[in-house]
Amino acid sequence: MCMEAERAVDFYRKACVAMKLGNTELAEVYYLQSIGYFEKAGNTQRLNTANALNALAHLYKSRGNYSGALRIARQALQVMDQYKIQSADADLIRETAWELIEMAGCEL
Repeated sequence: MCMEAERAVDFYRKACVAMKLGNTELAEVYYLQSIGYFEKAGNTQRLNTANALNALAHLYKSRGNYSGALRIARQALQVMDQYKIQSADADLIRETAWELIEMAGCEL
């Protein structure tokens, strides 16, 4: 695994811990860092990029930031559609993004 991907995974794990502890501000920072490093790692990390985007969208939704959740979930779908990844994991990430879009859209 390249250095960027390792850093991305580390930040993603830190974000998950921060979420469990209820520190959404810190989790947001870690998710954003994670996404940035996954993007730097390139095409091999597209599933992880989209998954981290979905996690950030979920965080925004949990805070009542529905427009932010909608924007980020759409970005996750764009990542998936742009690279046409096909797998069970990819399908789950797409489903999650669509669910977030539906939920966030209903709240606007």
